Amino acid sequence: MLLKKNAAGTTFIVIGTGNYTLCKHTIQKLFNKTSCPFHPPSCSFNGSFQPQLPEMDFVAFSGYYYTVSFLNGAFNGSLPKALADGRIQEDEQLRLPLNSVENMAKKYCGLSWSTIQTRWGNTSFASFLDRYCFNAAYIVNILNYGFGFSMDKNNLLFAGSKNSVELGWALGGMIYEENLLEWNNGGSFLGYVWFVIVISFLIALTLFGSIGYLIYFEFNRRSYLPS
Repeated sequence: MLLKKNAAGTTFIVIGTGNYTLCKHTIQKLFNKTSCPFHPPSCSFNGSFQPQLPEMDFVAFSGYYYTVSFLNGAFNGSLPKALADGRIQEDEQLRLPLNSVENMAKKYCGLSWSTIQTRWGNTSFASFLDRYCFNAAYIVNILNYGFGFSMDKNNLLFAGSKNSVELGWALGGMIYEENLLEWNNGGSFLGYVWFVIVISFLIALTLFGSIGYLIYFEFNRRSYLPS
């Protein structure tokens, strides 16, 4: 049981049940799937356009990875090395279908709070233990119900870093903006070809102009020489 007070000073009593299914159902209400302005309908949620998911691997990082990495270590091996803020220190990559993530979430959510504190209360993940149940339910919801990823397809790679470079929103934002700049600046192959053609033409024009001037100069010079 938790006591929460809002800005107005009203106190709320929040009682957790550890019911993963109920939590997942409640979170699902955040994603509006009933309204899509595109025809034929092709939306993720809240009226946002989303093309059909291609047959390729997708990388889930940052909070997705931290939650899944903890659950995988808690139930399928040893916990990964982590910093005090919960970030993982290793270049670990986990390829897991969503049904595996959901099964681990059900196990975690079904534990009593005292059991959770006993098992992991002295680890570097202690300050995040009260969030993993909700986080896991949210991750499964947004990826499956929101974006349409299959529950049993093995095309999701949960990763925190690559070659010791942390994967996060800043890196993704930079790549996204770079792609926009490339298109807006007309950085296409056809534009490059036309640029080469124009430069080559100017060089040829200068070269032939110079040769023509030399021929003209030599002809006039000879005409003034005594016979």
